[in-house]
Amino acid sequence: MIDRLLAWDEELFLAVNTGWASPLLDGLMSLASVIGESTMLIPAGLLAILLSSSGEKAKLATVFILTVALAGGVLHLTKQTFPRDRPLKHFEREVKENAGAVRAPHHKLYHRSFPSGHSQAAFTVAAFFALWYRRHRLALYSGAAVIALSRVYLGVHFPSDIIVGGLWGIFAVWLVKRMVNRVRTPLTADA
Repeated sequence: MIDRLLAWDEELFLAVNTGWASPLLDGLMSLASVIGESTMLIPAGLLAILLSSSGEKAKLATVFILTVALAGGVLHLTKQTFPRDRPLKHFEREVKENAGAVRAPHHKLYHRSFPSGHSQAAFTVAAFFALWYRRHRLALYSGAAVIALSRVYLGVHFPSDIIVGGLWGIFAVWLVKRMVNRVRTPLTADA
């Protein structure tokens, strides 16, 4: 069963990475990947909290920082524990035989693929804000999904990497929210 899942992962990776290739998507997916950097998402999240009409901005910002720190910390421990090769390394023989086997237009990354940090960060931020800004859930999760997909398109992650990264981000938000709600009254923000 594991072999079948890994084969599916490879096939889906190649379908997105090579099958969707276009100059327009190269630009859009590169932009999505840059936006998905933690160094972009965390300041943007803090700015959104600062600009909100919530009366609990300091608490909300503290919980946000705690959430992204927990999610990111566990992700990095996981990357060290499961040192999965990235697609360029995994398909190294095929790449040497046929330069078109894996498209990696920007970054030539080879190690520590599992799970995807961009996907974790994007879904952590999306899930965090989706709890308080419910009417924007679709936009938040759609943006996170595009960021995650960009990592497969750009040749630096397998689909399972982005799925696990995204699920971990969502779970981290749920976990921190449960802990906060047990200790204090629930935080609120704009509806």
